[in-house]
Parts: sequence; C-alpha cells; structure tokens
Amino acid sequence: MDEAAPPRRRRDRRYWLNLLRFGVAAVIVATLLTSYVFLPMLAAHVDAHPGGRRPVCCVTPADSGLDYEDVTFTTVGGLTVAGWYLPARNGAAVTAAHGLGNNRLELLPQAAALAEAGFGVLLFDQIAHGESGATRPRSRVTTCSRRWTTCCAGRRSSRTASARWAFRGAARPRSRPPPALEAIRAIVVEGPAAVTLDDMPYPANLMGWLRAPAGIAYFATRRAMAVDAPMSTTEAAAALAPRPLLFIAGAGLEHEQLAVRQYFAAAGEPKALWEVPEAGHGQVWRARPEAYAARLTDFFSAALLGAE
Repeated sequence: MDEAAPPRRRRDRRYWLNLLRFGVAAVIVATLLTSYVFLPMLAAHVDAHPGGRRPVCCVTPADSGLDYEDVTFTTVGGLTVAGWYLPARNGAAVTAAHGLGNNRLELLPQAAALAEAGFGVLLFDQIAHGESGATRPRSRVTTCSRRWTTCCAGRRSSRTASARWAFRGAARPRSRPPPALEAIRAIVVEGPAAVTLDDMPYPANLMGWLRAPAGIAYFATRRAMAVDAPMSTTEAAAALAPRPLLFIAGAGLEHEQLAVRQYFAAAGEPKALWEVPEAGHGQVWRARPEAYAARLTDFFSAALLGAE
C-alpha cells in the first residue's frame, strides 16, 4: 500500500515577501550592471567601430550656388581622405571636421556661410567615414587636416584656420604644436568631446555623481581597446594658445555645458564662449543659424583678416 503523500507546505506571507525582495534586488543589480558596465562598454565599442557609413549623397555645394572641387589626399599613415574644397576669395581658408558617425554634409551649411563671406573651406570625411579610407577611426586622424592646411598655406591661401565641430576622438596637439599646425591661426569647436577621464567635469549635483561611474567605465574600456587619445581635450585647449579659440556649447545639456566651461577655463587668451540654452549637442546651428553664421564669419574675419 502506497504511503500518503506529505501535505504541501502552505506558502505564507514571509515566503512572498522574500520572493519580492529577491526580485527587486535582481532588478536593481541588473539595472546597475547595465547602466555602469554593459552600456558604457557598448558605447566605447561603437565609438571605436562606427557602423554603416552615411553616404555622401544627393547634396553638394553647387546646390547652394557655390563653386567647389572634389579633392583627395593621403595621410601620413597612407589612408586616402576624400572631401570638397570651396575656393577662397579673400585669401583665408578653413578646414572643417565633422562629428563621429557623420560625414562632410554635416557641416555644409556652416561651410556655405563661410564661403559666401569669401573664405575657402575644406570639407572632408574623417577616417572610416563617408568616402574616406579605413574601417576604424584613428586617434591621430587630424594629421590629414594638418597636411591639407600646409597645402592650403602654400597653394591656396596665406592664412588658414580650423573649425572642428563636434569632432570626437581627434588627436590633440602636444605641448609644442607640430610644424604643420603652426599654419592654423584660429580654432572653433562646438561641443568638444571628452576624450580621456581627465576631461570629465566634476559632478555638480546628484545626477552628475550618478553619471560618473558610467564615464569611468567608458574611458577604461577605451583605454583597454587602445583608442584613448594621446592627450585630453582640457590639455589641448591650453596647448593651443595663443591662437584665438571660440567655444560653442549646446547648453541645453548640463553635462556638455560643464565640460565646455572646463575646457574654456583651461584655454589661454584670446578666447570666447558662446552658450545656447535651447540647443543640445551639435544642434546649435539648427537652433540659431543666422547667429551662428554671423559668429563664424566675425570670428574668422578678426582672426585671419584683421591683421594683414
């Protein structure tokens, strides 16, 4: 005769409370791991290996009634860089570097404004973007813009400048700029990115402290992947003196505002800071196109044409 099965133990309130506590703890741990480990690591990987290229398609400077020529040049590493050159009419030229994941079309409106004011403009695709070579951005990609600057100084223009809008992961000049960089007389930066841990602004509030661990994990991953920049943006801002610097920040993002203010404080004179409260990262032109165009032309006119 089979023995009777033991009665099932009734699950009391304590059992369900313990189960609830375990579930809540599991969700918290999963959220922390996702926010402070997995997402920062994924962001670092994506920044180092951008996905599909955005095609340079369907729009050219000719659509704005501007003359231009297709140009290609080779970096010191043997990579081919493609772009457009809008000829100068006033003897001064600007090189423009787009942001990560974009191409030369990102800066076409700003370039058109400068070209209409008489400046020559080189719009080029960064390494591993648009029609330029390689499949992965290099920390020293700005070498290509330095070589073109030398070319411009010798063949197309006697005065050159650099407009580096939102360029992430660019090589920063050392404490003594290389000879080619000497031709650059003024620099504009919009939303310059943090490229090392030293660029992270000191937390100003609770959200800043909550964001800090993710930033540490992000830059630790970049360093492990050997894509960390040779120097911080903060150090670069100081090293670029005495060239005039114009910092542009989308102050709608507090983190960007704090970071740009840190770079601005580190920079030497002459310098200027323009903050646009209603704009986010890389959105200042969209928020105030006329004011943006005026500031660009006024800044470069004073820096490149003011002293003949």
